[in-house]
Amino acid sequence: MYEIYSNVEDPDGFYGIQTHDVKSALLRRLQHEKQSWRAFGLNGAAFETGLNHRANGSSALSMMSNLHDMGFDHLSSGLYKATSSSQQGESADDPLLLELAWRTGDWDLPVSPEAAKTPHGSFYSCLRAVHRQRDQQAARGLVDVAIRSEIGRLGDLGLERMAQIKDSTANLVCLREISLWLDEDTQKALSEGEGDNMALQRLKSLSDTME
Repeated sequence: MYEIYSNVEDPDGFYGIQTHDVKSALLRRLQHEKQSWRAFGLNGAAFETGLNHRANGSSALSMMSNLHDMGFDHLSSGLYKATSSSQQGESADDPLLLELAWRTGDWDLPVSPEAAKTPHGSFYSCLRAVHRQRDQQAARGLVDVAIRSEIGRLGDLGLERMAQIKDSTANLVCLREISLWLDEDTQKALSEGEGDNMALQRLKSLSDTME
């Protein structure tokens, strides 16, 4: 039920879900109400009192998510590095880890072939190509593949999955910016210092219908 209501634009419907798991319900409610500080406190307490590595790993990942929601991406990434030895079951392909990596400028995160096909994995790979790839043509090809993949994913989403539709649309807007940045005219304008060049103006333009 929580998964269903996370994909519809009916925030009040969340409170109608019945559950006997009080702890889980409280954490989900704090997340739903975006009370990240309080959720961080509960997850931190669970981590401190964890009786096994698996419980600590789950709590640490939840704390990382809370820190990320509050905008503390470097702290969140540091927490992962400090507790990674107790999170042996967690993969570096986790969407949160991929997002933290590009937000903190960590371009050394290994991405498996399976993860590279996911929205988070392909987006990280595209940004890494911008920073590391010397062959601009290869980088542009990677971005084009990511855009086509995201368009296909968006087309497969049902109209009831509004949250996922918004995420997919946001990904496409970001990929558009990367594509424009890698464009030959944009790179030429940057190298020549032409701030008023139309190629650079495209990076500043966005439809008023986009939020």
